This record gives sequence, C-alpha cells and structure tokens, in this order.
Amino acid sequence: MLIPLTHQDNCSEKVLYYDFSPSPGHRFIILDGYDNSIIGASSVSLSEAADAMIREKNPNYRAGSNDWFIGIPLEDYRFVPYNGGIGERQLEWLTETLITAKTQGELCFIFCHQPVHVKASREANLLWNAEDVLSLIQQPDNSHVVAFFSGHDHDGGYSQDEVGIHHLIPPAPLECEVGEVAYGVFDVHVDHLYLHWTGKLPPLCVGRSGTAEVGSLKTLIFSVQLL
Repeated sequence: MLIPLTHQDNCSEKVLYYDFSPSPGHRFIILDGYDNSIIGASSVSLSEAADAMIREKNPNYRAGSNDWFIGIPLEDYRFVPYNGGIGERQLEWLTETLITAKTQGELCFIFCHQPVHVKASREANLLWNAEDVLSLIQQPDNSHVVAFFSGHDHDGGYSQDEVGIHHLIPPAPLECEVGEVAYGVFDVHVDHLYLHWTGKLPPLCVGRSGTAEVGSLKTLIFSVQLL
C-alpha cells in the first residue's frame, strides 16, 4: 500500500491504516482491507488464520483448484485468495476514530480497497468481514459517516445503504476499451460533495444526479448532501 509522506509517521509495515483531516469538519479514514489475508497480512498469525478460513469456507481452494466458485454458496464467493479482511485491532481503531471524529464535529469519509455493501458491487469482491464494518458504520452513533469509497470491482458501482451512507466504486481505467477513459474529481464543499466523472460509468450507478454528454465522452454528475 502506498502511504502519503505526510502520514507515514502514523504507519509501519504492520499498520497500514490511518486517518487525517484535510480541512476543518472533515475526517478521511483509510482502511487496510488486506490486514487479514494471504497476500498482505500484517502478521504471520493473521496470514495463517486467513489461509485456514479460506480452506474452511472454500473447498475448491482447499482442494487446490483454481476454479474457486464452483458449487459454493453465493454468500461465500468472497472467500478467495485475492480478497481480505480487517483484523480486530483495526476494527477497534476504527471504532475509536469514529468516536473522536464525532466529538470533534467532523463528517467521516471512509476509504478501503474492497467494498462492504453488496448492492454497490458483487459478492466475490466483498471484504471478508464486510458485515462487521457495515454494522459499525451504520450504528446510530455514527450518523456522521457520509460515504464509503472503494475499488476492487473494476466495473465500478454505487448504492446508498439503509441508513443513507453512500457507497461508491469508481470504474477502473485498467479495463477501459481502447479510446475510453475513466477519471473524476471531487469538489468538497461545506454542505455537499460534487463528483465530476468522465468516461466509463458504473453499471450500478442508481440514484445519480444526472449525466451529460461532453463531446464523445459521457460525464457523471454525482452530488451528495452533507448537511
């Protein structure tokens, strides 16, 4: 994971999650979705536990097959080697960070490589313990959580969950067609977010404010009220 120079003092090889306030009233929280995994765990014990969990949940992986999804329940599609989860220590840190942000009157924006809301993506892309994170940020005391931004699903997606948190996955340029683009810029205002997105659109972008044609490119205008 690439850590900005301004935040490297808060991280180490075993702690790749951090938070910062880019402006008064806003708190950005960056999670490490591979804290518990077999490809980037923060400790040997977490890596071993991750391997054991995949073996338990996914008999295809246990048998050494590369076709991981045959015959397993849809809700277990996430338990594959390219996914990961958040460890207990990081969950405790997230809980404390949200409490501190609330006492300081800050709105929270959370970033994680893997999504946690299935309606924004697909089961095969979810964080292993997505429900743990989702139940935490959806608690009434955490109504200051505005949005959860992620990647991992290269097609992109969007949903608004039961308590109003926005889950946004920008499409990845990695899988754009020749001549196609995928990029955007957020304007952060006191009372709203405004995303200017150009190019490939998420297939699940339901509830967006609108789209407009700019030459041969399609532009997404996505607005989120903060107050």
